[in-house]
Amino acid sequence: MQENLLYFGAVMRRLLPGAMAILCLIAGEPGRGSILLFDSFGVGTANNPRLDSGGAPVTNITLGFDLSGIRAEIPNTSAAVWTAPGGPGTQSWAFTVSSADPNEPFSPFEPQASNRVANGTVTMLGGTALTFPGALLDFNPPAGALKVSADVLPGADPAVGSAIGLTSSRTVLNSNFCRFGQAWLVVRGGTNFNPRNWELHTTGTSGPTACGEATFTSGWFRLELTCDPAAHLVFGAINGVPTPILSYPLETLMNRSTKNL
Repeated sequence: MQENLLYFGAVMRRLLPGAMAILCLIAGEPGRGSILLFDSFGVGTANNPRLDSGGAPVTNITLGFDLSGIRAEIPNTSAAVWTAPGGPGTQSWAFTVSSADPNEPFSPFEPQASNRVANGTVTMLGGTALTFPGALLDFNPPAGALKVSADVLPGADPAVGSAIGLTSSRTVLNSNFCRFGQAWLVVRGGTNFNPRNWELHTTGTSGPTACGEATFTSGWFRLELTCDPAAHLVFGAINGVPTPILSYPLETLMNRSTKNL
């Protein structure tokens, strides 16, 4: 079976906490496509719990609980289970909460969410060594175009970023994109009101690339990455502002096979 891997993570030199509020993978034209993967990162409830890879309820999710091993909200099957470094003391992605994300409708997994508290998120936590962790989901690539989007807070360090994209490696969970990223989009952090830098990469960092600046916002940055294999194109958007379009041999990108563990 041909598969591909959806991945998000932190990249580059130093690591400060970043956060993600929503992630979505859509196949087809925007507004008319079908949702392949979605997660609000809500922690669930006793009556509507998150599930592990085997379908067992996970009712003890609290702040700081590992994302790894939890099924994605959609499709909520064993075919789409989050994989991240995980484990006690390991630098990884964990469940957290925040104020509301205006781009995200509240999910059944976050019924206590309001405009102020309990919006589901995942945040990079743990560890003492800098490992640049990511989290990935398997999916079967569609025949047409696809778009992955996420709302992120990239943190305070301009040398660090929050990124989304596609990768050819399911086994490398740290510093993945720079080596195995097939197409990926990153926005960098900062501590002031200046524009934030972004980069669009292919083939790790060796393929066609674009970069620019995004207007500062005090809220979430919406990252969108679109891959169109028929047209051989990759492009992105940050808070609705499009990046340049990159020409890339997307049949190879989208049909890359990976082996099961």
